[in-house]
Amino acid sequence: MRRKSLPLPPSSLRFMGDTDEGFLAFGEEVVTQLQEYAGLSPTSYIVDVGCGYGRLAHGLLRWDGFKGRYLGMDILKPHVEWCQKNLRSHARRRFSFQHLDIRNDRYNPAGTLQPTSVALPAGDSTADLVVLLSVFTHMYPDEVIHYLSELRRILAPNGRVNATMFLMNADWAELDRQDRPRYKLAHQLNEYTRFMDPENPLHAVGYEETWVRDQVAKAGLAVDGPILFGSWAGRTGVPTFQDTVILRRA
Repeated sequence: MRRKSLPLPPSSLRFMGDTDEGFLAFGEEVVTQLQEYAGLSPTSYIVDVGCGYGRLAHGLLRWDGFKGRYLGMDILKPHVEWCQKNLRSHARRRFSFQHLDIRNDRYNPAGTLQPTSVALPAGDSTADLVVLLSVFTHMYPDEVIHYLSELRRILAPNGRVNATMFLMNADWAELDRQDRPRYKLAHQLNEYTRFMDPENPLHAVGYEETWVRDQVAKAGLAVDGPILFGSWAGRTGVPTFQDTVILRRA
């Protein structure tokens, strides 16, 4: 990647606790993974759901040769405003950012838009790549179901979705029995949903893999290739923290 002279987000916005070096490294790693697993190309139209303070956008802007378009959206208004002010001009307006005032008990409890009915601000069948990094991990099941339908709507015929999750399956159950997960999903919402913190359920939410696959299919999508399972559950020697699922149109 080329290191452009781009502003870095202030520490007050970095809820992930990134150092400057960590912020830059994350963007480069994600761009590389999206090229390898999700079909990211230099001309892709990317929709970044949950863009935060611009970790992916920053990485794309530092990718020498990227000529595509990018739409970032988030429920955190200060983060969107910083990105719009500081990053958009570096892409000759091929990049844009939009604030969505969606209610979320953890991140935006006073939001005015219902997460089970909101329409994502992207056109039908337009997105070559939709990215959701640690978005489904902070949602209730009915919200996940609605978002999957929206992803199907905006996805181009040959497009892909790159979504990260905490997935529970037989492998996770064995690791959990050994007390190895870094995130202990000890509390049960229903038969297919568990969460870590009873005082703050949306801090970390996990779903049964079979349930996710069922909802993906009901939305008119399909899992594309093997799931890339992450280290959160106690696995070693894997490149990501959360589990990464690639989706396409069914």
